[in-house]
Amino acid sequence: MADMSDGIACSVTTRSHPARAVAKKCDPGGSSPRHHVRDDDAIYAALTPLLSARSSGRIWTGTGYDRSRRLGRFKVPDMPVAVYLYSGGWTRILVFDLDAKVHGPDSVIRDAQWLRHIVETAGGVVVEDVNPGSGGRHLYVPLAEQLRVEHIRTLLSAIQPFCRTLDPTPMLNCATGCIVPPGSWTKEGQRRQLVGAVSEAIELLSRRSDRGLVARLRAALGAGIAAQARERSTIPTEGVGASRRLPAEVVFHTALPQHVTAFAIEGTMPRGFWNTRSEACQAVLYACAVRGWSLNEVVDQLDRGAWPALAAVYSEKKRTTAEALAPQWDRAFAHAVEITDKHRSRAHTKQHTGGLIHSGVHRDWLAHSRKWAQLEYRGSRHLHVVLAVLQALAVDAARAGQLVNGVPTVETGRRGLAIAAGLIPDRTIGDVLMELRERPGSPILRMRPATGVLADQYALVTPATGAGDERQLIIEDDPIRRDRARVEPVHPIWRLVGLHLKQAYELIVHAGLRTPADVFAAAQLGASAGSETLNSLASLGLITRSYGRCEPGTRTLDDLSAAHGLDEVRLDTIERHRRERAEWHAWLELKGHIAVDDPALLEVTAARVPTPPPGWEISDKEALWAALMADGPPTDQPEHIGVVEEAVGLLMDELGATILVP
Repeated sequence: MADMSDGIACSVTTRSHPARAVAKKCDPGGSSPRHHVRDDDAIYAALTPLLSARSSGRIWTGTGYDRSRRLGRFKVPDMPVAVYLYSGGWTRILVFDLDAKVHGPDSVIRDAQWLRHIVETAGGVVVEDVNPGSGGRHLYVPLAEQLRVEHIRTLLSAIQPFCRTLDPTPMLNCATGCIVPPGSWTKEGQRRQLVGAVSEAIELLSRRSDRGLVARLRAALGAGIAAQARERSTIPTEGVGASRRLPAEVVFHTALPQHVTAFAIEGTMPRGFWNTRSEACQAVLYACAVRGWSLNEVVDQLDRGAWPALAAVYSEKKRTTAEALAPQWDRAFAHAVEITDKHRSRAHTKQHTGGLIHSGVHRDWLAHSRKWAQLEYRGSRHLHVVLAVLQALAVDAARAGQLVNGVPTVETGRRGLAIAAGLIPDRTIGDVLMELRERPGSPILRMRPATGVLADQYALVTPATGAGDERQLIIEDDPIRRDRARVEPVHPIWRLVGLHLKQAYELIVHAGLRTPADVFAAAQLGASAGSETLNSLASLGLITRSYGRCEPGTRTLDDLSAAHGLDEVRLDTIERHRRERAEWHAWLELKGHIAVDDPALLEVTAARVPTPPPGWEISDKEALWAALMADGPPTDQPEHIGVVEEAVGLLMDELGATILVP
């Protein structure tokens, strides 16, 4: 077929990728001078589909990018157009927008070189363009996994002190964040020019960066969270001595960065990368270590004369090459092991759930509680959240609870349950617990309310269903229902893809059900809702469907979790909970030592403690103390959340909605 764009015909066969066909027309030789492209329209047509997160873009109207329009396949608008970076709150591209208005084009070039260096060193690939009118530049870094803005905000904050021309605004707005792509018109009346060959850009955008790039960049810049450093397990290495190397499943598969090989061969040190030759040498060794090299291979490279400039540095030490290299190699290798993120491992099989807990009494209680919830909440939008909270209670009771006269008891707070329930927001956990406590026949009985540093204490009792005097205990011995009750933490991926998919998945993978009819009957799903559930699981790769059969899929829950960076989210949540507990305990300590005659402290305290209603008196100070502290210490003004983000979060929390990501 043929499409006309401002007088330019682009012929594309149905069997070839349109971007590659345009690349051949635009760059038939496979290369072009840097900062120059032969056909801006063809560049736009080739790269825009690979950069845009949506099928629509935003058009410049003279006052801003405030008019939306659908992006054509090859048609280039005759005014500046910006493509969206996020779809449904998720992005697969990291864009660095370098603005030359304040600091000038030279600063932009230096910052672009520095950013390219740290990204390529961490296993990323970069596509770059330049605005010939202003000198500003865009660096496009395609990601292997989809991330939310929360995953990227910390990285941008860590980069800004080193990169003063960076404008983080486009990447921090998941609703309307957009960027002008290569080949599009600019506000200055020129076209953004691709740096390098279009065929190379298409190949990089299609191949994408190595998995876990953002996590490694954060670690390299010192922006990693403390909990991650404490909890990360040491990566096993292969070989011993000078043959020691990283295992094949965690190494980078990209080529050594150009500036690294340029120093090793010619001794050139681009401005903005390193301050001394020692730093440059260390960078070369680190780049080799993360790509699976051993010390013997580096020494062989120097002895063969492949890197004469680097060899000259170590020949000055008047020792053998191996002896001169060894101390610096040990430091570079240790750093490579430290920041190589576990998400990169294709053989990663660690369960986020912590594994199955074998406890008969807790399993019986969970089986009875699940049946009670399915009867009491049948048709309710809260059912799947309630089931997750009950499972988390069983896990906490099995891990740290006690048996009192054969009845499991547990002292737990909503933050601890939030982790075991698959990262459900702790406020939602609190609402569910409150509802369960007040519901007749509930499987939980609060034995002691939270006071001070002590959490609520619950007894996990036998639930009862029915009304009034006809209420009956759920105590029948159903071995099938008991076997399907799994006392293990809820996997965090269900918080993302939807808790309503969890039961059908477990019936197929763990219970061994293979026909849709059996799954629908066991999960109490209708034909329409059941088919939709199975289709969703199949689209995620968790199951495979054939005619009349359902089988476990090619992807695991851990695979999906690693692809979406949920391990980082979990560690961030644990660290946040740790800080909140520390603040709460500090506040309790402060409240316990306030002097009555200290006007300053009394003034601060009075401003932060709610005033009782007029005419309300209470003589029981312990009751007042418990009431004031039931929800923890007063908090500062929460961070502003946009209307769209708040609405999406509400739908996910209350309705079990799922963000559909391509």
